[in-house]
Amino acid sequence: MIISKLFKKIFFYILIMFFVMVVMSTLYSTFILRKDMINEYISKAHAIANSISMSLPEVFLNADASVIQSIIDQYLQVEGVGYVLVHDDKGNILAHTFVPFVPQIMKYHHDNIHNIQTSDSYSFIDIDNKRYIDISRPILAGKACILHIGMKMDVINKKIFLSLLKIQICNLMIFVLTIFIIYKLINKLSFPLLHLTDYAHKLSRKEFDANVQIETDDEIGDLARTMKNMANELKRYIEELYREKEFFTVTLKSIADGVITTDKNRVIQFVNRQAEKMLALDDDSIKGNIFSDVVNLSTEVNKSLVEQAINKAQIVEIEQTVLKAHNGNQIPVSCRVAPIYDRTSHVLGAVAILRDISDDLHREIERTKAEKLDALGILAGGIAHDFNNRLTVIMNLVELIRRTATLPHQVEKRLEGIYKTALKARDLAKQLLTFARGGAPIKEVSTLQNLIKDVTEFVLAGSNIIYELNLPDDLWLVEIDESQIAQVFENLLVNAKQAMPGGGTIIINAKNFEYRKNNSLLLPLGKYVRISIMDTGPGIPEENLTKIFDPYFTTKTGGSGLGLATVYSIIKKHDGLIDVTSRVGQGTCFTIYLPATEKQPEQKVQSSIYHVDQDSSLRILVMDDEEEILEVVSDTLEFLGHTCMTARDGQEMLHIYQKAMKRGEVFDAVIMDMTVPGGMGGKEAIQKLLQIDPDAVAIASSGYSHDDVIANYKKYGFKAVLNKPYTMDELARILNVIRGGGDGLTALE
Repeated sequence: MIISKLFKKIFFYILIMFFVMVVMSTLYSTFILRKDMINEYISKAHAIANSISMSLPEVFLNADASVIQSIIDQYLQVEGVGYVLVHDDKGNILAHTFVPFVPQIMKYHHDNIHNIQTSDSYSFIDIDNKRYIDISRPILAGKACILHIGMKMDVINKKIFLSLLKIQICNLMIFVLTIFIIYKLINKLSFPLLHLTDYAHKLSRKEFDANVQIETDDEIGDLARTMKNMANELKRYIEELYREKEFFTVTLKSIADGVITTDKNRVIQFVNRQAEKMLALDDDSIKGNIFSDVVNLSTEVNKSLVEQAINKAQIVEIEQTVLKAHNGNQIPVSCRVAPIYDRTSHVLGAVAILRDISDDLHREIERTKAEKLDALGILAGGIAHDFNNRLTVIMNLVELIRRTATLPHQVEKRLEGIYKTALKARDLAKQLLTFARGGAPIKEVSTLQNLIKDVTEFVLAGSNIIYELNLPDDLWLVEIDESQIAQVFENLLVNAKQAMPGGGTIIINAKNFEYRKNNSLLLPLGKYVRISIMDTGPGIPEENLTKIFDPYFTTKTGGSGLGLATVYSIIKKHDGLIDVTSRVGQGTCFTIYLPATEKQPEQKVQSSIYHVDQDSSLRILVMDDEEEILEVVSDTLEFLGHTCMTARDGQEMLHIYQKAMKRGEVFDAVIMDMTVPGGMGGKEAIQKLLQIDPDAVAIASSGYSHDDVIANYKKYGFKAVLNKPYTMDELARILNVIRGGGDGLTALE
């Protein structure tokens, strides 16, 4: 017969539990039985004492020793009584049952009585190595004598032992019966458990198709069915694990970086598809070869890369090097080699990651371009600010002279030439401001179809260039500065036209583009409108492709080198992207991405004014730090029929405005210069002005601003923007719009 391990364990635990229970119950039973038996025998002694004391009280009163002796002798036959002793109140023994004489301890006990005992008491004493309970009873309140009855503890202990023996026999019978029942139950359970154990061993050997013949409807049957289900699940999981391993291998092969693993001897064990592509070799030509024999990097440590990683158990990295492929291509890469460890932290080999950093280098080029443009912007902003102030004076003075004086034809012609030159200088200043930090685009929601069509027709009119426009009607709306974006298309089309003096074709395509995944495009995910401008010109040499957006780079005689730099800066400030591809002899393609918007376009306000009558005259306050501008703007406003006061900074402007309010002479508009060196400029002054008069009409004016006030004028409380240099007509138009109670920026930027 096979005794299961489960039965042995349960038997062992029951044995321990039984032992503990027996010990505990024995101790407890002994304590209770001893207490009860002592109380019982004390009560028995009290009954005997009552019988003795109540039989012949006069005998005890007279201290008749012989009669007392005859009375107490008969109680020695009572079970448990060990002795009876009587003594008087002075301690003199009158009678006793000790043979042949009273033990010394009893004499000492009674010799130490000093007080008359008036109530029952008991104590434990040892006589001849036997223990007794000495119960004392005063007869006639202690006036006659004291009766002592000794109850044998041996008798009490014997009765306790017999009682405990019966209890333990009962416990033993219960234990044996329990073991028998448990044995039967365990034996009934052990057979299916042994089958389950055997089945579990089969599962450990991956015999997942093995069967277990247990069909009972109890927990063991449930366990058998559960194990079978677990085996099926485990089989499925292992199959999935193999599939995942295969998937992991496929994933490694499909990853965008080149992955190569080697053993401790630097022999290649695995290579993914990207690495095959980068090396220009197939899997069979790579595996089994030494790493350095296949991977040729233009670095001195090429041969020791994997060796260092394995021998020193550390990661080896090269931030930038060139991988020489076996087809002759050279690819800029970063290389990272890390050791591979087993479960015991021993190095098994190494894994090398080859990353194509062509896009990273492209981003670095873009960043360098941006830094160059920023550097140019610092210079351009300062120049443009002063330049625009001077142009404002020149343009308005020329217009005042032409409109207020009758001049000879020759002088009129020369003044017109000056004016046209100033307008061209203004365009140049706008280009400079494109690079400046403050040259932020003043955006509005717009469509691109008409803008592209108008610019194309204007630039290519009368040329020998054939053009094709593919502009869908459902192009998404964009938020742009129309004048700046028009300049972008104009510059690109002019360049294309100049590149094809003998004629050619320009194709412009526009389409909606939703950027959903992150690849080489340096753009956030989202919706864009993509415009491509392709020409059939001679193309751009590869060595010049990375330079064409640099400021002052040009290959044209007499070119400024600012055209494409301006295009690049404008697109960047519109949160877009411009890219170029070109092949010598085939042509060039510029691709522009502009963010789409869900906003709707605002209605533009159109206006045309010149002189006004007296009833329409406005009171204008002009604030500028340039004395020449104050004079020419004041003269221009007076020529247009308005009243003008001037202030040289924000503090003076606020003072004049408050004084006018107290007199009830409110200004219809305040024109503020944004930049006042050493004084309060328009950005700070507008806040204080609106505290004085929340209904004040303020117009922002600047040749250059270091913040975004001009681009976001409404946010700061301005009603309109008047960019320097502005003409008399532009000034008149904006005042006419203000007189009508609207915001006049849309038509006047």
